[in-house]
Amino acid sequence: MSTKSPAAAPLSATISITTSASPEAVWEALTDVPRWPEVLPGVGSAHLEPDGALAPGAVIKTIALPGHNVVDMSYDVVSAEPIQRLVIQSSAQGYTARTAYDLSASKSSAHPHGTDVTATAIVTPVTFRKRLLSSLGRPKINESIELSVRRRTTALLELAEKISAEQNS
Repeated sequence: MSTKSPAAAPLSATISITTSASPEAVWEALTDVPRWPEVLPGVGSAHLEPDGALAPGAVIKTIALPGHNVVDMSYDVVSAEPIQRLVIQSSAQGYTARTAYDLSASKSSAHPHGTDVTATAIVTPVTFRKRLLSSLGRPKINESIELSVRRRTTALLELAEKISAEQNS
């Protein structure tokens, strides 16, 4: 009899959002980590280690504010291709998550100088309990992942629009 726990397929969600902010402003919002608390509720501070440019091997650390439904997090930077793609990975509460932000010039006539952003999160349960829960509650968990990715991406695009307005004033 095998004691190996069953493998659970990764959970995933992909969202696409178009913003009026330029790809440069979106990239700045993604990479200006200390500004993230301006738009991410429950995050008290955020910083990059080592200090400097966002690059593979760097770690983004966010510190939660007390009394919010948010936890301290560390995100390993997997890939950082300026103005094109950022991929970060984290582990928390029995899961690993990899999120990719892909940027391209907007194809929307409503935002001809803006950016199309596609965010894809792939979440893999690590513990036996999380694998079991993920198998049983897959649709609900996928929905939760999509909501989380949409909330975080929308917030960061709000920061991009703020940066864009600052650059244009």
